[in-house]
Amino acid sequence: MGNWLARPTRFSQWWIREATTVALRGRGDSKLIFATMSPFETAQVAREVSWRTGIPWIADLRDPWALDEMQVHPTRMHRALELRRMGKLLSSAAGIVMNTPEARIALLTAFPSFKEKPVVTITNGYDTSDFAGEVVPRSDRKFRIVHSGYLHTELGLDLQRKRKFYEWLGGIEAGVDILTRSHVFLLKAVQEWISRHPEVAQDLEIVFAGVTSGQDRAVAMSPEVSRLVRFTGYVFHSESIQLVRTADLLFLPMHNLPAGKRSRIVPGKTYEYMASGRPILGAVPEGDER
Repeated sequence: MGNWLARPTRFSQWWIREATTVALRGRGDSKLIFATMSPFETAQVAREVSWRTGIPWIADLRDPWALDEMQVHPTRMHRALELRRMGKLLSSAAGIVMNTPEARIALLTAFPSFKEKPVVTITNGYDTSDFAGEVVPRSDRKFRIVHSGYLHTELGLDLQRKRKFYEWLGGIEAGVDILTRSHVFLLKAVQEWISRHPEVAQDLEIVFAGVTSGQDRAVAMSPEVSRLVRFTGYVFHSESIQLVRTADLLFLPMHNLPAGKRSRIVPGKTYEYMASGRPILGAVPEGDER
């Protein structure tokens, strides 16, 4: 649901203290502190260790923190406080790594003073070795659509129900629709397809690989599509790669944004999807992902 508190919780405060103690004890003759996040409390640990030791630290953001347009906060004040906390902690870093060009632009726009330090883009990627072996061929004749990873259905439905409340209080960026990052609209499209051409149901299979919630499964319970859908639950990464590499079509949905708004994030699965060489059905907004 995003960062509901602009200040660390009691558990995270304990974690910060413990992580700082461990880092100080094991620093040895280190010359650099590399802090990759989330969790974003890592920045507080790195800043504290850097201050105590004089060792410079690098902030590596795998997501754009308070600049992530999918973040949901209770109010505008909470959003502002989290952005302030982000700026305060990152200001002590010797350099910052963002994982998309759009995120780098957003960071420098929000914090112009950061232009005085190295701020670079290093995207996420994939392990070449995962795609080096031969693909085990499938024996079925189904047209298989595959999605790997989280579906965000509950968050999307919650935001849809409470949109006016969140927008009135300023807890979200206006016009963001998270439900489109789920499988809801894909299944609606398949249902419409089958209603027009019932014969396609004989040859179609839709596989969702990864941890799913009860709500994820509930939206796939209509009689028209439930017999076509398979939820694998948690699978090892090698199994997920096998499903991706043998798919006839890979489904890559993202949240929707208002016209003229560019997304700052790229889901990690994107790079493995591209590495597989399989066709991709991308439902994505403007931005680096597209």
